[in-house]
Amino acid sequence: MAWLRCLPGAPVPVIGTLDPSRITTLQEDTRLSLPRLDWYALLEAARGHEVA
Repeated sequence: MAWLRCLPGAPVPVIGTLDPSRITTLQEDTRLSLPRLDWYALLEAARGHEVA
């Protein structure tokens, strides 16, 4: 969730669950922040190469 919230354009995540405990967990996760360097590290890991 923290990674998605850093994307330009403010996308709205589709969580794909109706399980109340999962929804609560995801709601709590929205309080987490992700430093920009960590965000880029995850992006590079996902793409498999360095980004400029």
